[in-house]
Amino acid sequence: MKRLTTFLAIIGLLGLGGVAYAQVMSSESNYLPSGKVVDDDLYVSGQSIEIDGTVNGDVYAAGSSVNIKGTVNGDVIAAGQDVVIGGTVKGSVRAAGSNVRLIGHAGGSASLAGQTVTVERSADIEGGAQVAGSTVNIQSRIGRGLVGGGSLFTIDSNIGKDASISAGTLNLSPTTRIGGNLVYSSDKFNKSDGATIAGETKEMKEPKHGQENAGKDTAFGALYGLIALLAAGSLLLWLAPHATAGVAEVVTKQPVGAFGWGVLVMLLSLPVLVVLLISFIGIPLALISGVVLAAALYLAKYLVALSVGNVLRNRAGWKANAYADALIGLIVLTLVELIPVLGGLVKLTVALIGIGGILLYVRLRRGHSVAPKPSKA
Repeated sequence: MKRLTTFLAIIGLLGLGGVAYAQVMSSESNYLPSGKVVDDDLYVSGQSIEIDGTVNGDVYAAGSSVNIKGTVNGDVIAAGQDVVIGGTVKGSVRAAGSNVRLIGHAGGSASLAGQTVTVERSADIEGGAQVAGSTVNIQSRIGRGLVGGGSLFTIDSNIGKDASISAGTLNLSPTTRIGGNLVYSSDKFNKSDGATIAGETKEMKEPKHGQENAGKDTAFGALYGLIALLAAGSLLLWLAPHATAGVAEVVTKQPVGAFGWGVLVMLLSLPVLVVLLISFIGIPLALISGVVLAAALYLAKYLVALSVGNVLRNRAGWKANAYADALIGLIVLTLVELIPVLGGLVKLTVALIGIGGILLYVRLRRGHSVAPKPSKA
């Protein structure tokens, strides 16, 4: 069990970087005044967040209103109802919300998503940009390429390289300059007189054999996912053989109970994470918990697959081999998941059973239950 905990902790640390050394601001102290300097990463949450000072690291902000007007010498990752990124960001900008506006300088790239997304004329993006929203308006220079999508997408600026856009309506204003190719998919394409495209303009249309290609893509994606999960799960089985086999045994013996606990975990996880995010010291813990939960959800299918493989192997009378059992179970689950409609329900059920199985196994261990021995590899 200790090795299992270590495995999940390693995943968490890889995803979080320097959380342990960051400065945290709570909902009671969510304003960084002008002239104030933070020589570290900054994590801040609250109803209204305003950063006028300087942060010599990354900024992670979550709140109803997020307004960054100072200098950030790292990256900015922000989420909220209304998000405004101004000032100077030396690194990249990642922002999501209902209304997202970039009005300052981004030294790296920008990834923006929201109901309404505006890159205002006062902004400047040195790198490339990825923008998605219902209504998108690009008014500033983008140094490299642009990838975007939305219901209404308007470009009124200079794009340094290629642009790839998928939109219901795509508008190019008279001042639009695209330094490379334009590849687009749109029901309505309006190119004003004066708009220039240095490279080729290509419309992406639905291929004649779209369904066949989609089927091939789905099959390839399923195969890739199976191989990736098999590799990650095999590493888990090698690091924590008793715990992995123990969870699989619990799933085999108590699938209904595991499903119930899985539903409970998923229902409680979101409000608990939200409470942690708005607490004074809860942000690092929320991030760690979120990464661990994501890792557990990803590995849940492998744990259930090992259970399925064990059952099939016992019925067929094959020689015990945990790695082979897991592979057989993964193949069976993957094939079932490819069935339209039913596949989605199977994916959800498997995830819930796997998560619940982990929790049940931990409860049994705490109750001094004897863990089942793993199959010999």
